[in-house]
Amino acid sequence: MRTYKKTPDAEKFSYDVHFWIGSKSTQDEYGTAAYKTVELDDYLNGDPVQHREIQGHESELFLQCFKTIEFLEGGVESGFKKVEAKEYRPRLLHLKGKKNIVVREVPMTTASLNSGDVFVLDMGLDIYQMIGNESGAMERAKAAELTRTMDDERGGKPKVWVFGEDDKGDVHANKFWELLGGRTKIAAATPDVPEKAEKKLFRLSDETGKMQMVPMKEVAFSALESKDAFILDAGYEIFVWVGKGASKEEKSKGLAYATDYLFKNNRPKTLPISRILEGAENDTFINAFK
Repeated sequence: MRTYKKTPDAEKFSYDVHFWIGSKSTQDEYGTAAYKTVELDDYLNGDPVQHREIQGHESELFLQCFKTIEFLEGGVESGFKKVEAKEYRPRLLHLKGKKNIVVREVPMTTASLNSGDVFVLDMGLDIYQMIGNESGAMERAKAAELTRTMDDERGGKPKVWVFGEDDKGDVHANKFWELLGGRTKIAAATPDVPEKAEKKLFRLSDETGKMQMVPMKEVAFSALESKDAFILDAGYEIFVWVGKGASKEEKSKGLAYATDYLFKNNRPKTLPISRILEGAENDTFINAFK
């Protein structure tokens, strides 16, 4: 959860509450996370903006909450004080990002590599850092920081080998490729390009006695009305806006309808979904109408 004041002289705090869904999480875990988010929202009098985050597609707002964020396979201990190579599970780490670098564990195969990022192969006492030809300065700096941290945690015993994607005469580079199954041509850089899609706005209302999600002719902030809830598909994110006069059902079912909308309209299931209350709009939501 992020707590802040919109302006230095604001009388009350604003909140962003994120619930994160791992790629291997179960439906029960997903449901529990959403339920706990609602509990926290109720505790804070409904003021927080709620955000649903999907592993591998986290929003910049979520990533900004962390100095470093690292996603690993579960169930493995780390930070050993007695250093022996056999204590370490081999792993390949993928570093990607511009301002906020994310570290993700990926399968140990050349198919996981691409020219646009940096990869760290952790073999316990041998650490290999492969720099993609089109990787960014921040990715390279974070990789260097990560390997230094590994070295410090293991008492300075590991050896760190750094090389470029095309280094063929380096014995350690050759060992890196050998450990991943053999040198081969890897994928090109894969920059993150925001999806372009037509913006759509829907009114969510149970005024007729039945909940209905009706498309609006105008996609504008001024089209929002306090008596109902609205769902905005901004192309790159889905927003659920809840008016102060919305009914209990409209308030509680907005996120469910937004999720259902993704599945029924062939929209990417990984799109972030945020719920915002009238009067607590953040800049991200307001700018989505521009």
